[in-house]
Amino acid sequence: MGVLINPHVSIGENTKIGNNCSIVGQGPYKNAPIIGNHVYIGPGAVIQGPVVIDDNVIIAPNCVVTKSVPQYAIVAGVPAKIIGDVRKLDYDIFKNESWNDNIHPYLENQEIH
Repeated sequence: MGVLINPHVSIGENTKIGNNCSIVGQGPYKNAPIIGNHVYIGPGAVIQGPVVIDDNVIIAPNCVVTKSVPQYAIVAGVPAKIIGDVRKLDYDIFKNESWNDNIHPYLENQEIH
């Protein structure tokens, strides 16, 4: 999966980490990132430094987090900026839909070039 996690990182319960993520420290600081509960870290995201990611946070794919993130924030970009609030979403990113093993239908009414 290509995930790099510093051994001193603290990760809370029900946290999902995408592939190719890096959660590392930053010199000269000796503290590592602290990740709260119910955090979604998208594929390719980087969390660097002595930062605190509070509970119920979504970190977008390919995001670079170098500052702490407050509870219920959605962050994206390089460097990461708050772009939304988890409580305003109309879906639950942690909802388990593994029961749905269907295949999406074929594209219809699409022109082939």
